[in-house]
Amino acid sequence: MPPQQPSQFNPNHLLRLNARCPICNNVYDLQKLRIIGEREQQILAYIDCQNCSTALLSVLSMNPNGMTAQGLVTDLTVDEVVDMDAQRHVKADDVLDLHEFLETNKPGIFTIRP
Repeated sequence: MPPQQPSQFNPNHLLRLNARCPICNNVYDLQKLRIIGEREQQILAYIDCQNCSTALLSVLSMNPNGMTAQGLVTDLTVDEVVDMDAQRHVKADDVLDLHEFLETNKPGIFTIRP
């Protein structure tokens, strides 16, 4: 029997992704994965399914035990996700102002139409 050659180190075997569409179970083309945000040890990623066009927005987090992913199925495009981040965020004062407005304007705010 010929001597066995040592196998080359392949770091890709250490990374296994469950890269399937949660709707149709199609395998994602990871070349189309878009990283749209980064913060500390987290990455916001976007990918859409070539088969059913469902998109997945994922937060990939690194921690001492490895990588975890939390995903959200969406119908938003990557551009819509990026645009949403630029929108003004609702603050606690906004909610309190709305509450105060509704409390002081109850009779005229909603009208019942026949």
